[in-house]
Amino acid sequence: MRNEFTIGEISKLHNIPIKTLRYYDSIDLFKPAMVDTRNNYRYYSIEQFEMLNSIKFLRYLGYSINDIKHHLKTEDQDGFIKSLKEYKQATDNEIQRLKNIKGFLNERIMELENAMDNNSLGKVLIKKLPKRNIIFLKENIKTIFDLEINLRKLENDSGVNHSIMIGRVGLTISLENLLNKQFNEYNSIFILNPNGRHTDFSSSLDPGFYACVTFNAGDHKKSGFFYEKIFKHLEKKKLSITGDAIERVIIDDFITKDKEKHITQIQIPISA
Repeated sequence: MRNEFTIGEISKLHNIPIKTLRYYDSIDLFKPAMVDTRNNYRYYSIEQFEMLNSIKFLRYLGYSINDIKHHLKTEDQDGFIKSLKEYKQATDNEIQRLKNIKGFLNERIMELENAMDNNSLGKVLIKKLPKRNIIFLKENIKTIFDLEINLRKLENDSGVNHSIMIGRVGLTISLENLLNKQFNEYNSIFILNPNGRHTDFSSSLDPGFYACVTFNAGDHKKSGFFYEKIFKHLEKKKLSITGDAIERVIIDDFITKDKEKHITQIQIPISA
């Protein structure tokens, strides 16, 4: 019975690139049974098939090369079970990470589609919003410099992953400044953090009714007009403001460089 297989034959039989087999040989993970000294051809035996299947299986599970080499060298049952549990935990963590990403994508798609709804742009709408988890930093912010410096501070001090910040940053205007119609000074910066771990910077936006308006704005200068528009609407409906205003840029430079297509949203908590 034939018991010599060339590297090309092993490649085809096991669906492994020749380049990978040569690499496994070079790092002493999976060496040929024999090398012809006349031409340096590698030959493998059928007894090695089980080992190669084990390597493929462990690579499929996500094992590192070093972990595979350790297992093949020791063949320790207890150690292998322990490593399987560790890789299972790593897999669970990755699944949760991907679920969080999927949730963010769904949330962002819905938010962008709603923001781009021309039928609601510029209109004051009363919405019932749920509790929203955030991380926040209470600082006076008057300029773009203040905003960027405090955003970096919030990111670094809270330990939040930078990737969750895209599209989730917001600012607040204190109730006092709001009632005095001082719309150019913010009293805190926050990042929506629906799935994040609890930190010293964790807080939440209260659930309840909000007067909301979404509008095209290339910069903050247009915001005052829409704050006034909300005030007029609330006065007409005999509704009262109960807390700090929330202001977020839904579409910014990250999505389009066309400032006229940028979209801002204001939310003001009210008594219903």
